[in-house]
Amino acid sequence: NHAEGDYIVFCDSDDYMPECALECLRKTIEQSGADIVIGNYQPVDSSNNYGKPSNNKLTYGNDNISIYKSLLTKETSHSLWGKIYKKELFKNHKYLTYQKFINGEDGFLLYQIVKNTTKVIAIEDVVYYYYYNIESSSKLKLSENGIWSIITFWNLLDSMFKNNEEIYPFVR
Repeated sequence: NHAEGDYIVFCDSDDYMPECALECLRKTIEQSGADIVIGNYQPVDSSNNYGKPSNNKLTYGNDNISIYKSLLTKETSHSLWGKIYKKELFKNHKYLTYQKFINGEDGFLLYQIVKNTTKVIAIEDVVYYYYYNIESSSKLKLSENGIWSIITFWNLLDSMFKNNEEIYPFVR
C-alpha cells in the first residue's frame, strides 16, 4: 500500500538477488509491456553451494488462462519472489489475504493477481537466489495452521476454476 515506484518486487528475508537482477527485470517489463515478468531462481545452501537454476516456462502462452495452466502444471513457480509486477496490479485491485497463512501464501496471492493480467512473460535470466533453509516454515511438519493454509489455498483454486472447463482439469 505504501509503494511509490511503478513496480513491485518481493524478496524473502533469507534470500537475495544477483546484483543486476532488478535492472534486468525493470528493463524487460518496460520493453515488453508485460504485467509480470518471471525470472529463474537458483537455490543456495548454508555453505554457499549453488544448485541447478530453475527453468520457468510458459509453454501454454502468456495470457492469464495460459499462466494458470503453467502454474498448475508446475512449469513456473507459485512464489511471489523472482518476479516483477506492475504496481497497478496491487493498487487497483483488492485481494483476499490472511495473517495466519504459513504455507502457500505466495500462491494464494499470485493466483488472484494473475486474474488481473493480460500479459506475463518469462525470461531465462537467474534473478533470485533462494536460500534453502531446512528450518523454514514451509519445510516443517504441518501444524493445524499449516493444514488450514493449504486447505484454504486449494479452496481458492476450486472456487476460481470450478466453472472453467479449460482450467479445472489442471486443478485436480
